[in-house]
Amino acid sequence: MLLFPLISGKTDKRTDEKPSKSRSGGCKVLIEASFTKSTTPAAGIPDSPTIRRTFVSTQRTPCQAKPPAESDALWFAVDTKYRRAEKMCSSCPFIGRCAYNAVVSRATHGVWAGQVLPGDKLTALEPIYERFLEIFKSRAAVELGGAPLPPLPDVASTRRSRRGAAAAAAA
Repeated sequence: MLLFPLISGKTDKRTDEKPSKSRSGGCKVLIEASFTKSTTPAAGIPDSPTIRRTFVSTQRTPCQAKPPAESDALWFAVDTKYRRAEKMCSSCPFIGRCAYNAVVSRATHGVWAGQVLPGDKLTALEPIYERFLEIFKSRAAVELGGAPLPPLPDVASTRRSRRGAAAAAAA
């Protein structure tokens, strides 16, 4: 059994609890999740956040080792400090799940799974997201044991859905 935090701000119907936001954008309320793919995507969006779950870890990871103020300065550095953060990731037992979380949450900034993300450069993000999903799949046996893989998001739909949202906002 795996536990996953909700990534939307909606109340979980199974617990009737409103999730509290953590500083990383996820939330602290954990739920048991079984992965099923909806045949009808929510609101026509291919990768609906209502069906995606992110992983959490009770193991100590490099990104949790420092107090939040110091951690943000390291993992979201604007200078060369990010190189230190990249090196710290190499020994992390959570790196595959971190890569998955970056893709599912559509992370654009910071260091995720040992890789500095390029910001809002969507064409540069797509190959990184593809590599992240490969990292996740290759580490799944070690990190998830015998648990089934969750549905993997379509990396290409990230760019299309963002363009579609921008076009809809402009109209």
